[in-house]
Amino acid sequence: MHNKPNKILIVENDPVILAKLNKMLIDLHYSVCCIVSTDENVSSLVKDKNPDMILMNINLNGNPSGIDIAKDLCTFTDIPIIYILSGIDNNSITGR
Repeated sequence: MHNKPNKILIVENDPVILAKLNKMLIDLHYSVCCIVSTDENVSSLVKDKNPDMILMNINLNGNPSGIDIAKDLCTFTDIPIIYILSGIDNNSITGR
C-alpha cells in the first residue's frame, strides 16, 4: 500500500488556481501545510514545515521561476516536487 503525503506545500501565484487546488486537496483528505505565492519564503518554509510533497507553479510572474526554486530546494532536500502550470507556451516548456 502506498502512503499518502501528510503535508503538501503549494507554491502558486494565481489566486483562482490556488483556491481550486487547495479545495481539491482538502476534499481528497490531503493536508496543505502552507501556501506560498512568491519565491521569497519557499526555502525557509520547506526547512521549517518539512512537507512531504511540493506542488510548484513553473511560472511565478518573475524571477526566479518555479524551476529555479526547485533547483535550489534540491541542494538541501529530496522532497518530491510536482510542477504545475495553468497555461502552456513554448517558453514554459523549453525554459527560454
